[in-house]
Amino acid sequence: MATILSVIALTGSAVVATAGPAAAMDCRIDIEAAVIRSHPNPDATAMGIGYRGQTCQVTDSRYVDGARWAEIRMDKSDVKGWVKSAHLWTEDHEIGTRLL
Repeated sequence: MATILSVIALTGSAVVATAGPAAAMDCRIDIEAAVIRSHPNPDATAMGIGYRGQTCQVTDSRYVDGARWAEIRMDKSDVKGWVKSAHLWTEDHEIGTRLL
């Protein structure tokens, strides 16, 4: 341990652990039918449709033109694409905080 600390002191740098990619967040479709798009844009190609109650995983999210979009992967069909975050339910939504 002393040797490692000495090397850090001599070089003036240290290794800092960083987290890997964020784990996917459980979600489900919270409207009658949500169009899953190829890009976070309402005019993007439709990749599929998720229906109320179907489950998914949020893998990414971003704001585009003032709207929050979530990249999802549907659990049963494995369809992947983007939907507006407002169309999804997540555990974070249930407890009153939105990470999306």
